[in-house]
Amino acid sequence: MNLKTNLKSGAVVSTVLLPMMHPGGIYETMVFPAPGNWRDLDCQRYHTETDAIAGHEAMVARWQDRPIPEEEND
Repeated sequence: MNLKTNLKSGAVVSTVLLPMMHPGGIYETMVFPAPGNWRDLDCQRYHTETDAIAGHEAMVARWQDRPIPEEEND
């Protein structure tokens, strides 16, 4: 399963199955500032596909109107 939602801010919410990282697989939802920018802004993991789909929708709702934070310079 792969879910991807492009937000109006330019951010991307992506949910994928990580089968090789965990026995039996685990789903991960991440928020990225823009396509091709892999600096993660938020992350959540789930054990079931049902939870992953609901989590993806919740992450989209959480980030839908949120501005993208500027990258910090260390």
